[in-house]
Amino acid sequence: MKTWSDAAADRLRLVRISEREIAALRVNFVAGDHVYGEARPVIDRESGAIVGADVHISRDLASTGDRLEQQIILYLTALHELGHALGLRHTDDFSTIMYSFRRPDDGERYFGAYRQRLRGADDIGTARATGLAPADVEALRALYGR
Repeated sequence: MKTWSDAAADRLRLVRISEREIAALRVNFVAGDHVYGEARPVIDRESGAIVGADVHISRDLASTGDRLEQQIILYLTALHELGHALGLRHTDDFSTIMYSFRRPDDGERYFGAYRQRLRGADDIGTARATGLAPADVEALRALYGR
């Protein structure tokens, strides 16, 4: 979530709440059924605004590939699904985090391309390798720039 809030340039804030409060955005790890993840935004019927979301990420991702690959897949899946939770839609642009996998080898190609940008696991999610393309940032700022 920090990657998205940083990209929003003060238009979106990540805040910590107490354990007694109910979070507007919840992330759960669930059985995968060959799906990386899913986001279910909660929309206010009157305003049309997203007021919360449930994000589900496959816990089975931890059994894929080597440790670095597992971390990459988990991070990029969370980034993608959180993008949906924020209101972003799929794209046809392979360079964006919101790209919609269509080909059987898209996951391998996408995660592999990200891995090539890393020196190691410590780079995941850093400014060196946010996982966001300029088009992702533009789409986010268009939604939250109002």
